[in-house]
This record gives sequence, structure tokens and C-alpha cells, in this order.
Amino acid sequence: MGRRSIPWQQGLVLLALWTPAFAQQAPRITETHDGAILNRHDGSAVTDGLRITVSGKAPGAGSVRVNGVPATIKDGAFESQVTLRERETQIVAEGEGGAKHAINVLWDRDSFPRYRFSVDDNIWFLRDIARNVDKYQSIFENPYLAMWRDMHEKYGTKVHFNIYYQTDNFNLTQMPIKFREEWRRNSDWIRLSFHARANDPAKPYLNAPAAQIRADYELVAREIERFAGSDLLGKVTTVHWGEATREGSRALHDQGIRVL
Repeated sequence: MGRRSIPWQQGLVLLALWTPAFAQQAPRITETHDGAILNRHDGSAVTDGLRITVSGKAPGAGSVRVNGVPATIKDGAFESQVTLRERETQIVAEGEGGAKHAINVLWDRDSFPRYRFSVDDNIWFLRDIARNVDKYQSIFENPYLAMWRDMHEKYGTKVHFNIYYQTDNFNLTQMPIKFREEWRRNSDWIRLSFHARANDPAKPYLNAPAAQIRADYELVAREIERFAGSDLLGKVTTVHWGEATREGSRALHDQGIRVL
């Protein structure tokens, strides 16, 4: 008998019918996501671990195992519980036939409840203290600082003031050293840090060279150390408008800033 040929169109139909029967689609993890940093808000604390829910899409009617444990399947989706015990964990969802989807997540196991206020664009309260140096016996006679001290005493609030070097008819060289010891005594909850040379212009460091942001930082940091002491000089800052060049950011790092 001679060999029977199959028209090419019919061959495509046969291939289309054959492929799904043998090709298994990988399950897809949709919650949580690759690179996620997880803490107590993202799951349940257990002994030496954090139990989280992992869910995703489960194509077809087959089973799914998450890190080797069968997952619950319903309406084309899967769900499973995974306990994180290391700082970094790989989570693998595996379908029938070995098709897999893997992600890596991080457990922030040192996380604990805490907060602080970071306040930008500060200088007027410093100008007020300087102008009333003969009248004030405490920096907290300034109403703005008094309000923040009240927040600290009531709630344990710690406050980070990002400050300018100058404003209208005032710059930090005019700050008196009269209150230096009082600043130091409150260094457990007050931080002063560089923000910008002045409020204007807007976005001063968006395209600024490293030399400019370094010079402005040094103006502010030098005066903070002089009138308040190095204990109050923060290693965290928000530059004015929150934007700087890579070179500018490196210049701040060279000056001791560790968090932007």
C-alpha cells in the first residue's frame, strides 16, 4: 500500500489538538511577588517564623504543590500556606508534569512597631529662637518646638527636622550657642539634618553637580554641630523636592548620609 499523505491544513489541526494534551502550563504565583519584603503585617507570627498565604493561577484541572505541599485548588486558582524561617526563602509552585514558577521573598524578621516624623522645609522656628535669644530661657518657648515636645512626651514621638541654611534676613550662622546643652539633652528624640540652602529655587538638586550639593550640605551641617552639637546631626535626610543626581547622592554619602 502506498504512503498516505495528509494535507498541511489538516496537519495543523491535528497538531493543535495534540499540543494541549501533552504540554502542561505552569502555575503562576500572583500573591506574593518576587522580591517582596514581608513582616508581621503580611502574615501570622509563629514560633521562629512568619506564616504567609501564597496564591495564584492554576491553569487546567491538575494539582499544584507549593514548596512540596499540595495546595487548595478552586475555580482555576490555588492557595497554600508557607512558613518563612530564613531571611530569604524561595517559593516554588509546581504543577503536574513538572512545570514550575518560583519567586524569592525576604522576611524582615527584625521588624517591630515604631514610627517617627520627618519634617521638611524648616528654618523659621530657628529664626524665632535666634531673634528671641535674650528673651527665651529654653528652645521650647518657641511654639513650634513646644508642640513637638508635647507629642514626644505624650506618644514617644521622635522628630527629624530637615532644615535650610537661610531664609529672608536670616541664616544659620546667626543661631546662638546659648541653648547648645539643651539641644544635646534632647538628642534622644530630635534630629537636625540638611534639606537645602534655601526654599527657592524649586528642585535645586535635580541637575546639580556634586560640588553644589556638597557645599550646601557642609553649610548646614557645620552650623548644626556648632549651635546644637554633633549628637543631633542626622544620617538620614530628604533633599529639597526629593531629587538629586547620582553624583550628588554619592557626595552626600561621602558626608555621612546613609539614608535618603
